[in-house]
Amino acid sequence: MKGFLSMLALFISISGAILLWISFFTLLSSPWLGLLVSIIFLVAFHIIINLSLRKRIESIFIDSQNNMVAMQNRIMHKATILQQRGCTDIKKLQELQHEELRTSLPQIIASYDRLKPYYKWSILTERQVNTVKAQLYFQMKDYNQAQLMLKKSLALDPMIVALKIVILYKKKDIAGALKLAEKSVKRFKGEKAVILYAVWSWILIQLKKNDEAIKVLLEGKDRTANQILRNNWEHLVNQRIEKYSNAGIGDNWYALNLELPKATRQKAPNYMRQKHR
Repeated sequence: MKGFLSMLALFISISGAILLWISFFTLLSSPWLGLLVSIIFLVAFHIIINLSLRKRIESIFIDSQNNMVAMQNRIMHKATILQQRGCTDIKKLQELQHEELRTSLPQIIASYDRLKPYYKWSILTERQVNTVKAQLYFQMKDYNQAQLMLKKSLALDPMIVALKIVILYKKKDIAGALKLAEKSVKRFKGEKAVILYAVWSWILIQLKKNDEAIKVLLEGKDRTANQILRNNWEHLVNQRIEKYSNAGIGDNWYALNLELPKATRQKAPNYMRQKHR
C-alpha cells in the first residue's frame, strides 16, 4: 500500500528542511549545501514515515479483510446446507445472508476505526477506509451511511461509482442517478464501463423509458463490445423487454441490490437421499 504525506507530515518535513537550510546558511554560509541537505531530509522523512506506517496499516486492513472472508464462508456454508436440503427459496437464502450481515458487519466496520490515528499521517488511508466502509454499509442496506462514506472515498473503480448511482436511485433522486450515470460512463473504457451502462439502462427501464434505454445500450455496446449489452439492446429493439437481463454480469450485478439471482436447485448428496423400495 503506497501512502502519501498528509498536511501534518508535510508541514513537519518542510519545517525541518527549512530549519536545516537556515542552519547551513547561517553557520556555514553554504546555501547550496543547505539546499541539498534539505532535499535529502525531505525524501528521507517521506520514506521513513511511509515505511514505518505501511506495515501497521496493512496489518489492520488484512485483519479486517480476513474477518470479511470468514463471514462470507459462514454465509456460503449455511446456504449450501439449505440448498442440499432442497431449499430453493431465494428470499429465505437472502434472509440468512442478511442475518449474518447484521451480526457481523458492524463489528467489521468498527475494526477499521483502528486506522483513525493514521489519518493525519497518510492522506489516502482515510479515503481507503471510507471506500471499504461504504461497501459494507451498502451490503447492510444502510444507504445513508454508505452515501456519507462515499463523499470522501476513492472512486477509481466503476463498482464504487455504480454504488453511488444505485444509492441515489434508492433514495428517489432519479435525476441525480441518471446524471451521474451519464457522466460516469465517459470515465471508463471497455469492460470497466459495462456495469455502469447496465445500471443506467436498468433504471431507465424501471422508469418505462425504453427508447432512452435503447440509446444507452447502443452507445454501451459500441463502446465496450460487450455481448450482454448487445443482447439487451437487441431485445429492446425487437420489443422483447421480458428478455432484458444483466444476470450474465454475475456477482457484481447482484451486489448492487437491484435484483435477486434466480433460484438454482442443487441435488442433495447421496447419503441424504431416501431410498424407496
